[in-house]
Amino acid sequence: MRRARRSAAVVAVVCAIPMAAIAGAPAAAGRLAAHRVIYDLTLEHVSGGSVMAASGTMSYTVEATCGGWAVQQRLHLTTASRDGGSSDLTSDYATLESLDGRHFVFDMRQGPTGGAREEIKGDAALNQDGAGTASYTLPKASRVALPKGTLFPMHHTAAIVDAAASGQPWISPLLFDGTGVGGALSTFALFGHWGAPSPEPIAPSMAAMASGPVHVSYFGLKPGVSLPDFESIQRYYDNGVADRLHLDFGDFRMQASVRDFHLLPSRPAHCER
Repeated sequence: MRRARRSAAVVAVVCAIPMAAIAGAPAAAGRLAAHRVIYDLTLEHVSGGSVMAASGTMSYTVEATCGGWAVQQRLHLTTASRDGGSSDLTSDYATLESLDGRHFVFDMRQGPTGGAREEIKGDAALNQDGAGTASYTLPKASRVALPKGTLFPMHHTAAIVDAAASGQPWISPLLFDGTGVGGALSTFALFGHWGAPSPEPIAPSMAAMASGPVHVSYFGLKPGVSLPDFESIQRYYDNGVADRLHLDFGDFRMQASVRDFHLLPSRPAHCER
């Protein structure tokens, strides 16, 4: 599951590379499940800001392609403030990420529902040593260096699942997800107990699958930054699916309840030929 500030629509071709040939790739990357989930968002907590009411929906789809993963996320959020004002925000986010975790295409559109929306669009690539470059075409043409160790979103999820399953208490990988123009983010993932079977699973077919709670904080890389830009708490399953989701926007927090969930077809068999 990605950060909640998302959006897009993109078309591209990413070359397939067998996971067995990828040195250093998280083991979980090869078993991340294609799926579609719809969440209903309800206000859970307000902490001193102007927001007094909030509601919304969020859909998240991961499709397995021969080249990697195609992800689409749509967020619709309505808020009301204490002074009587209101806002209605729509965010659309789409990405393509290669199986080897070295190539990433992103397109995010966000703004008032029915109004003009800001767009962030481009692609990113990592070198053999793990460093790389993000190249933006919107909002303007620019390039940003990505530090060594940066992960793209699906491999970031895989790294979290691997670390939780291996009994590590936390990890702090860098992430580039294309939702901002500042390059990579620092993240801190803290794990609760990881085990099976899953109580009240998201789907009967996943009842015996290992899972556990994960708290992820996202920070900018600017010097002196100590407070996260965004936080989420969710239960991750061994296949990267997430439920029991809580989204912390700073001055208010929302709970995401699963309305609908479907596992989607895995990567086509002809991809291995």
